Amino acid sequence: MSAPAVPVGRPSAAHAATPHAAGGSVRSQDGWLTDEQRLAVEQAMTGVPLKVEAGAGTGKTTTLVAISKALVGTGRCRRGLYLAFNRAIAESAGAKLPSEVESRTAHALAYRAVGHRFRHRLGRLTGADLVASEQLTAAPGGLSVAALGNLALGIVNRFTHSAAPVIGVEHLPESELAPLPDDKARVAMAAAALEVAQNAWQRLADPHGTLPITHDVYLKLWALTEPQLPADLILFDEAQDANPVLLDLVQRQAAQVVWVGDRYQAIYGWRGAVNAMDRIRTPHTCALTQAFRFGPAIAELANTVIHRLLREPPFLRGNPARSSRIAPGGVQPEAVLCRTNGRLVDVLLQQQVVGTAAALLGGTGELTALLRDARALKDWRRPATGPLAMFADWAMEAHAATEAGRDLQTLVKLLQRRDADTLLRATERAGRIPAAEADVVLATAHKAKGCEWRSVRLADDFFEPDERPYPREEANLLYVAVTRAMDWLDPGAVAGSLGDVPVG
Repeated sequence: MSAPAVPVGRPSAAHAATPHAAGGSVRSQDGWLTDEQRLAVEQAMTGVPLKVEAGAGTGKTTTLVAISKALVGTGRCRRGLYLAFNRAIAESAGAKLPSEVESRTAHALAYRAVGHRFRHRLGRLTGADLVASEQLTAAPGGLSVAALGNLALGIVNRFTHSAAPVIGVEHLPESELAPLPDDKARVAMAAAALEVAQNAWQRLADPHGTLPITHDVYLKLWALTEPQLPADLILFDEAQDANPVLLDLVQRQAAQVVWVGDRYQAIYGWRGAVNAMDRIRTPHTCALTQAFRFGPAIAELANTVIHRLLREPPFLRGNPARSSRIAPGGVQPEAVLCRTNGRLVDVLLQQQVVGTAAALLGGTGELTALLRDARALKDWRRPATGPLAMFADWAMEAHAATEAGRDLQTLVKLLQRRDADTLLRATERAGRIPAAEADVVLATAHKAKGCEWRSVRLADDFFEPDERPYPREEANLLYVAVTRAMDWLDPGAVAGSLGDVPVG
């Protein structure tokens, strides 16, 4: 079946690109530039800020390299800076950029300026560290000190991601207060946690303090100094993942900034990202719509996600040189992507039962810790740290049945069916298999962002698209998952939920 025809256009009117021929050759990302990429270079040559709306797999790195070479070659850039969100991306781009353009992560810049002063304190900051620094032995309303510490840590984390100069009530994480029994308990706990967080920040910022320093803490300390970066050109990659502290810092610069990102890959709102592609305004805006990673069938499905779930004009065009297919199949894909950790474990067990060597992308440490905390709750013990520390016992099960606890539903159902020790043994077994040697790689869609495989299957735990209003970040997550495949995609239950999808 084929999807009903929808117009392949550009991003919505609020961020429409300057009209220009979208064609041009699509020989390869390393060959000649498309008309869209050439337009981006031309607009960057004007010397004013530029926003490039780059769809999944559309050659944004190639475009940024072309922009930097053009500006350096004409003398418009004497010293440039490429900002990436992780070191691997920074190193990969750095090998292609002109020598005049330094490639760094924001954390690397912050460490060089401020973080090195705290290098002896770098480590994992926990809620237990915060309450210990206050010498607290009790929390309001008979709630646990562990819960108080974790709430205070949430406040500190939200502050470090914000552009605010001081910690305030706006940094209270409402979702972490939701499990508390009533409004009185929530108000009391919020006031106590805010005080702990404010005192903790003073200790964190003190060069002579003893609290562990995280990378986000020294980045915030650096941002508070309002630094001016030594560059006349800043290439800000993956701008949709920017949090307010970094967005504010870059907007303060005197340099020409080229913002590049994909608004439909904004999936980190839960950790403070605000999608700079929506927030920033620039004199010029252009779009990269020609995908190189996958063919027309996968591009059309990605467009269907955008059009039907977000009611926005689809804009991706597939690479005609790739014969990508969308089809259910019994063959083993290179990767299986899940929405939740709970479903990830379920799929892992299924793969192990049939003797498939399955590895987890990014390792098993985070998932193992979550399962151990869930096991503690089932044994009526409160975890000392981590995202489940707000729960005193298996009452988490009742919270998971509410809208606020929706993300925990798959984990709860999994633990209702399977023994926690069995699950932990499965993750430990997977942890011994390197991804490069596995028959299949399993990952959440969040972990899979930035990756690609020849063949991908989607698990059945993505939100049903017939829900209204459909959460934007969930639609974005589905778009990310769909666009990880290069040659073959099994969309699973998503196909039926979206209605007719292209099959090729």
